Amino acid sequence: MSPPPPVLKTIEVPLPPVAAFSLFAERLGSWWPVETHSISCASDTRPKALETEPKTGGRIIETLQDGSESVWGHFSVFEPPLALEIVWYVGRTEAEATRIRVRFEKTDTGTKLTLVHDGFEALGDAAEKQADGYRSGWDPVLGRYRAEARAA
Repeated sequence: MSPPPPVLKTIEVPLPPVAAFSLFAERLGSWWPVETHSISCASDTRPKALETEPKTGGRIIETLQDGSESVWGHFSVFEPPLALEIVWYVGRTEAEATRIRVRFEKTDTGTKLTLVHDGFEALGDAAEKQADGYRSGWDPVLGRYRAEARAA
């Protein structure tokens, strides 16, 4: 069985690349829809915090209401303001990680963000279902990012 095709999303935001990159990588907790896309939401709660360590090797960490931490992944590439890559294993082990690549490209009116999410073959039999979930799941996430960028 061949792996599912990558998820590809492109949006444009009215920020220069430096600000667009910073919002995505350093201020993720200010815009990420934790009420629907987090470990905590499975318990009908919101996390205490969602933070990033903005550097190569830096983690993305959700702090739950009981104070425990869940690592969603880590930055394998961190090249402001051009690109980042995330080894993504939210709710799973690192052995089941997928990969998220995000590129930031200057446009006449701001920045074009291109997100590619692939590596679903690491999820075995769940690969297709997970890829389909992310295919639709990235839309509200990036919609929230775009709204935050417009308000900045």
